[in-house]
Amino acid sequence: MNRTQKISFFAALFAILICIVMLLPIFLQPLDTIAAEEKRIDMYLIGGQSNAAGYTKTESGTGVEKQTFDAVLYGGQVDKQRATGTTRQNMLEADDYTAVRDGLGMGSTYIGPEYGMAEYLSTYYTAENPAFIFKSAAGGTSLRDNQTGNGSVLYGNWYPRSLWPAERSGATGIQYENFVENFRTVYGKLVEMGYTPVVKAMIWMQGEDDRDYPELYKTLIKTFIADMRADLGAITGTDLSAMPFIMGEISPTFYAYTYRSVNETFNKALREVAADPAVTQVYTVNTEDLLTNTQGENGENVIIGSDAYHFNANDMRTLGNRFAAKAIEAINRHYIVSEVSGNGTMDVSEYNEESTQITLKFKPYDKHHKLTSLIINGEDKTADVQDNLYVIEAPDDNYVVQAVFGLKTSYEISYSFDETKGTCDLEKSTTAVYEGDTIKVAVEPNEGYAVDSVTFEGTPLTYNSTTQYWHSEGVYQSGTVTVTFKEADAAVEPQEEGGCAGAILPTAGVSLFSTVGIVAAILIGKKKK
Repeated sequence: MNRTQKISFFAALFAILICIVMLLPIFLQPLDTIAAEEKRIDMYLIGGQSNAAGYTKTESGTGVEKQTFDAVLYGGQVDKQRATGTTRQNMLEADDYTAVRDGLGMGSTYIGPEYGMAEYLSTYYTAENPAFIFKSAAGGTSLRDNQTGNGSVLYGNWYPRSLWPAERSGATGIQYENFVENFRTVYGKLVEMGYTPVVKAMIWMQGEDDRDYPELYKTLIKTFIADMRADLGAITGTDLSAMPFIMGEISPTFYAYTYRSVNETFNKALREVAADPAVTQVYTVNTEDLLTNTQGENGENVIIGSDAYHFNANDMRTLGNRFAAKAIEAINRHYIVSEVSGNGTMDVSEYNEESTQITLKFKPYDKHHKLTSLIINGEDKTADVQDNLYVIEAPDDNYVVQAVFGLKTSYEISYSFDETKGTCDLEKSTTAVYEGDTIKVAVEPNEGYAVDSVTFEGTPLTYNSTTQYWHSEGVYQSGTVTVTFKEADAAVEPQEEGGCAGAILPTAGVSLFSTVGIVAAILIGKKKK
């Protein structure tokens, strides 16, 4: 190697060393730190009619202290007309996303729940790692397939997607469709911006237009929740079957002070839905103290809301605070989504952030049925079920449990014995059995003979002197009970349950069996599986 070559070699080596030194901090960086650099953004969704859209005047009532919440971004749409496509607010594009502030309702001087929500969520997020509120709502819109109400005629209704007729027309489901498509747009824009959006909860402030139909509403809202979770899950590619769904109760005095009874009946229906075990992670937010009207000294109605229909600014802010607080509570609460089918039920022990274990207890309807399949978060756990119990140790996740019950397998039991020496009483003995159950055998030796052995497929059965039956352990196959006899003077004492099967005990030459024979049998016990 000449002098020039040596210089080039050492120069190259020096350059390589410099690169290694510069890259070393990256190579030494902990994996969890690298993973933490993902631009995750938590999404909180708002839907409904005017009290969701934001018809509250900022200066109404006691007003609100106008702030901008840099820790929470906003994007959404308010009051899109189905005929013309015009809107009162359209902030669905990335360039429109802004920190939450006043003026994100139906106009520049109006607010909705997003304001109070952002105030509360600012405790949990920062401007560097913000949350995101998405809103799609329209005033006066119904969950029913209402074609005549002012809001539904103008903007369409929220009728659940799975109930749409094949030929959909008019107002049917327009707001539902808008919400899903607006969400698709915003979700996609956030992804394009480099974020990984994570849906945390959906806020639902609606029902004023449906308050005269509480029973119908209970049915529709359950369908709506299931449809919305499925459709948003399809967009995100994640399981949102237990997305927290938080319903705001309507003001107790919505429309007028004298409407308290009607409004309370509707709010009671919302609470019944939230309490229904068939719908997981559904909650209500109380508005008992958030009045839009009150009674004057002379019994007249007095408006104390932004108007007779909408919360004033301070109450709307309070409502938003409550929505966010309930969402955080729901997010921090572990949950079980259970799908149980067949002839049985499942009980779940109390499950929260303080749980050290979760016990799932399976209850077949009768002895002929059993748990045939247990899938937890996509994994088959059937083989791990013992005595109809499954325990999740140190739970640190949310769980989707799918339990299926079905009939046990039945088996036929046949008998083999020498009729010249004795018989098995087949009316008393088991001739068919379900898996896991035991079989019993009644044996009657002929005169001059005694029982030598009783086996099922080679396995000795146990004798119980109290009931005088021979019995097996749990049976999981069809098979043959074989009974052998010996002459009475060679008889041995049958072994008691728990004794050593096959052990020979001295009889001092005295037969243990009378000349009329002894009936021996098996106690049936049940081995749980």
